[in-house]
Amino acid sequence: MLKNKNFILTVILPIFLSLAVGVVIISLNSSAVLKTEAATTIASEKKQMNEDMSKLKKEKKELSYKAAEYDKTIEENRLLLDELDALNNDLNEYIKNIETAKATIAELDTSITEKTQYNESLNSLSGSDEGAVKSYTNVKLDIPSELKAGRYKAEGKGTLMIYTIAGTLQDKQNLSVLDTHSYTFDVVSGQSIKIEGTLSITQIIE
Repeated sequence: MLKNKNFILTVILPIFLSLAVGVVIISLNSSAVLKTEAATTIASEKKQMNEDMSKLKKEKKELSYKAAEYDKTIEENRLLLDELDALNNDLNEYIKNIETAKATIAELDTSITEKTQYNESLNSLSGSDEGAVKSYTNVKLDIPSELKAGRYKAEGKGTLMIYTIAGTLQDKQNLSVLDTHSYTFDVVSGQSIKIEGTLSITQIIE
């Protein structure tokens, strides 16, 4: 019995103790390895996260710069649109003024024409040359600058041509073939007459 006890104490117990110590050492080594791997993984993930954050900050800065440029462009375009609207308003005002001026000019033209015709009618009634006989040869006379508006009698053996205000031939008379060698005609402002040969023109006062 004593031998067995000594055997256990000298042989078996040291073996168990060695085994227990080995297990503890292995456990401690495994735990250290796991901690080291975990620390390495965390450090790597932290590094990657920092890199990602730096990249995101850089992208944010670039986007902020682009956004500022876009805002500047939008503001410049808005100012251009405001200027264009102002120019359009000015143009519309100019067009309105031009239309008003045209209407005024038309009214003035009408008034001038009426007054000119009235003045010519007065001249036809009280001019110093009315009733006087004038001789013309191969000439064109404009009404009223060279011949007053009114009624006239042409005499002679020439040819008389009367033109409308538009310049088209209205009447043509060869007085040499007429029995009386005379022809009575009326002319108004804007017309003209042409004489081929020689004719005497007398204004008829009525």
